[in-house]
Amino acid sequence: NTVATSASRIWLGMRNWLRWGQFGTLKKWHVEDFEFFRDGGEIQAMHRQSEGLTILMNSGIHSIFGTSVNNHTVRRNQSNVGSVGPRASVVDRNLLYFVARDGIWMWDGSRILKVSKHIQSDIDSWTLTTAAATVYEGSVYFSFPANSRILEFDPDTFRTDPTGDGRMSLFRHTGHAIDQFIYEYAQDDNGIL
Repeated sequence: NTVATSASRIWLGMRNWLRWGQFGTLKKWHVEDFEFFRDGGEIQAMHRQSEGLTILMNSGIHSIFGTSVNNHTVRRNQSNVGSVGPRASVVDRNLLYFVARDGIWMWDGSRILKVSKHIQSDIDSWTLTTAAATVYEGSVYFSFPANSRILEFDPDTFRTDPTGDGRMSLFRHTGHAIDQFIYEYAQDDNGIL
């Protein structure tokens, strides 16, 4: 379902199974090199974050840390919140932002915060399952194509409110239905997304 690179290996997420290849090669996969996650549903996305690999499930987050597959640590069930889809998450400045069933969340590797509570009535009226996310020129973008909406925010505007929830200045763009961001950088990039 999803592929990532981390620690010079290829990682494959299939339903609730995680497989990894050998160091520095696409060949020689070993049958014993896998993790099975009983909790959290299916793997939606995987992102390098801090010194490890964050596995974002439907309703959970797991992480793998270590210098090799022979001495790695799996931190299971770090959250009961997960992503609605494979394109609905992005890492910026080592923070993972993702769309969950009830809004937009931020994961720093040990703490999870909801960052969209202040616009919850808007979020509740949108179709979240087709959301897509990207980072471009210092801003994080979440697209909700079924509703022709894009939310943009600058992570530097993040703050916590008195109840401990996260808040950001979110800018809404309407009339755009983007279901996938593909960021490719080239020498002749004109800077237009």
